[in-house]
Amino acid sequence: MQKIRNELIQKMFAADLTGKEIDVFLYLLSIQDQYGEVTGAYYQDIQDNAGIKSRQTVYTTLKNLENKELIKKSKNHYTDFDIVILHNDFSYGNPINYTSTNKTMFYDPDFRKMKPGAKLMALDLLQLTGKQEDNNHPTYKKEINAFWKKYKELLQITKHTVQLYMTQLRKFFNVQIKGHTYYIKALNRAKSNIGLITENYRLAEHTVKTLLRRQNIRKYENQDIKDIANVLISYSKKFTKARTDEQDPVRQKAVSEHRAMNAMGRAVQKAKQHLQGRINDIPKPNFIHKLLKQEFEEEIKIFRQTPANASG
Repeated sequence: MQKIRNELIQKMFAADLTGKEIDVFLYLLSIQDQYGEVTGAYYQDIQDNAGIKSRQTVYTTLKNLENKELIKKSKNHYTDFDIVILHNDFSYGNPINYTSTNKTMFYDPDFRKMKPGAKLMALDLLQLTGKQEDNNHPTYKKEINAFWKKYKELLQITKHTVQLYMTQLRKFFNVQIKGHTYYIKALNRAKSNIGLITENYRLAEHTVKTLLRRQNIRKYENQDIKDIANVLISYSKKFTKARTDEQDPVRQKAVSEHRAMNAMGRAVQKAKQHLQGRINDIPKPNFIHKLLKQEFEEEIKIFRQTPANASG
């Protein structure tokens, strides 16, 4: 689920983040679930997706993000970390004050090269222009001196530095000055979604890779991962349809995804056990699918019988 609560963006300004810390944090947002939890944050995936060259830099960056109270990590498996993104739980209610991070801008080489302050300004302007679009006013307007004052105080920088950052941001935003007012609009390069990869699929793919890796099953082809991920998505939807007494549909979706992932974890574990110690073999994808269906159907029976207020 690729979303960030807008109040968390303000916490990022106060955290004195480095550029790499921002890039890693944005990647973690891309593989979180509805609860703001990341199961199986793997150092190699972080390196590949956040442009980091060494494993130690990944570990140091995660430690810094935890010290700055943006995440909380735990070591529940020797291969990776489980992480909670603090203040970013979307499992209840119907939050409207959030910004989608499923944007090409965050993976753009020009964005990666920016100073930390410019990256944070880009994220903030994305949510401000998005907010204006929701109200059918696509252009964010701000009096120039007030604009400079805002970012000078948020980033503890000079007016000249704010102006330099705005020059960089013109690659992603249409910036015009009329009279004494900034008129800012997000360009397609900033607000375009990432291809055809939905946030549900990205999370499902990450979940499949994590479960297989934790069972030391590493020889799957990309197509196998895609097939199993689509099965997971399909059964997550079946969980949602299996219950009609949950008062909060957002909560119901979060619980459904959680149940589906638990069922899949058991299926992968059983597939590994079926090999009976033959460490050079791997379970066939079709066998995984068969076990998944069995586990999901059993879990759905339990799900239907559990009171809504106890289904988490």
